[in-house]
Amino acid sequence: MLAGTAQHPTALLARFFANVPGDAIVAIENDRPLSDPKLNALVDLTRQLVSQRGYAPRTTIDAFVAAGYSKDQLLEVPVGVGLKTISNYFDHVSEVEIDSEFLRN
Repeated sequence: MLAGTAQHPTALLARFFANVPGDAIVAIENDRPLSDPKLNALVDLTRQLVSQRGYAPRTTIDAFVAAGYSKDQLLEVPVGVGLKTISNYFDHVSEVEIDSEFLRN
């Protein structure tokens, strides 16, 4: 866990399973740009898809591809957003208790 910061379950998963650096997680959570342009393009695209309910401006898509991602990887982003959305919906209706170690302090 990062010193002085609460960890959301998504942040914990990102750190341990996707090898996302801790400083990147903090920047994303605080809506700050990242130092890695490629990761920044992924975050920008994901935010656009979420906030615009599946739409992203052509400039955001072009920036994603220009950052070094393939068109196949472009299609993986909405899949990830969809899986996270389904997971959230399931959690909202299932009344499953979250393990205390995953709760924010």
